[in-house]
Amino acid sequence: MMPYYAAIMKTVDKEQDKMVRTEHIEYLNHLIEEGKIFAKGPFTDGSGGLIIFHVASYEEAKHLTDQDPVTKVGSRIFEIKEWKSSLIAK
Repeated sequence: MMPYYAAIMKTVDKEQDKMVRTEHIEYLNHLIEEGKIFAKGPFTDGSGGLIIFHVASYEEAKHLTDQDPVTKVGSRIFEIKEWKSSLIAK
């Protein structure tokens, strides 16, 4: 069973972030189509967001965050942790 990785995004440059928002969303939508994202969404306080990757390894999750347009321009930073759900959806 493939593990999950929670990527906690912190916005560090709001102006740069606005400039790449469309590219960021397109990038994430592409990963959703590939089945690599379990869930995603912004924090309601505007401080960043959360992506839960469903990928083979930490290294793959790190590679995906490194390729995100928000990382490339430096508008957000990521902290990645392996995540284990204690709830099984029915």
